[in-house]
Amino acid sequence: MERMQRRIADAIQEGLVERAYLRSSRYRQNIRIKLGGGSSVLVQIGARNPGQQHGGIRVDLNPAKFKGLDLQTFHETMRRVVGSAYPRLMRVPLISRIDVAVDVYGIEYSDLLVRYKRARRVTMFGKQIDMHAQLETLNFGSVSSDYTAAVYDKRIHLRHAAIMRLVKNGPGTDTEALRSNLLRQYDNAFTNGPYIRVEVRGRKMRGMLLAELDTLPNRFTWFEFIDLRTVDTNLSEFGRRSLLAMWRQDGAKVALEAFKHTPEARAANAFVRARIAPWWKPEPMWHDACTALRILDLFPAKAFLPIGD
Repeated sequence: MERMQRRIADAIQEGLVERAYLRSSRYRQNIRIKLGGGSSVLVQIGARNPGQQHGGIRVDLNPAKFKGLDLQTFHETMRRVVGSAYPRLMRVPLISRIDVAVDVYGIEYSDLLVRYKRARRVTMFGKQIDMHAQLETLNFGSVSSDYTAAVYDKRIHLRHAAIMRLVKNGPGTDTEALRSNLLRQYDNAFTNGPYIRVEVRGRKMRGMLLAELDTLPNRFTWFEFIDLRTVDTNLSEFGRRSLLAMWRQDGAKVALEAFKHTPEARAANAFVRARIAPWWKPEPMWHDACTALRILDLFPAKAFLPIGD
């Protein structure tokens, strides 16, 4: 740690990294690598409890935000901070968390019903975004789950992030170029076409090897979408509104159970079956995500081989 601390101090002095001030940390050193594309990478070094933690160095990053030479800058800075052991460590990385997202373009969030077919417990929360108090996010899974999943309106997420950046930088923004960029991000969040994000979040991977990721169940197949853009139905207007309200409030199972033994039970089930979205084809998605990670060049090819190969 002594040599690494000296290298961190030198990197800070040269402006390559900055201290990360966290409320609590299980690591002795916390820094952020500043990337030219505008994002940053949290690096934590020196596990305080090596017997329970899955590694002496923890890296938290989002490769989807990398731009230009960001990946090269990340590797160069890590080599500078970690030292000669860095290439060897990257051949056997351990995964403690992974989030995989799929974007579906051209559909409004309000035009969908979502069914998550494996959830024993379902947590759903939303924000009032207009006079109709429409949901912007659905979360699936329990607080204690190793995995959770989410479906949300990505445009609203982008707008909120743009607003927060404007509030943070606001009148005190240093340059006209930065102010213009913030305003452009805000405008783009309004003008981009509608799209939703479907996300699987592996929150407790327990130090999994990269070679094991492709063997995991494809949790995207657990989603089913009901596309409401078609209007022909035998369900009454009252029945349709009731079904949609209960589904969005309490989930698919509760909503369909409520229609059992009612005059519109058959019509309600037919309404759902007729609108199962044909555009949702999840079968290759998890494998495609693992392939995308492999060709990203974040890790060397050997890191994806089983130990011993």
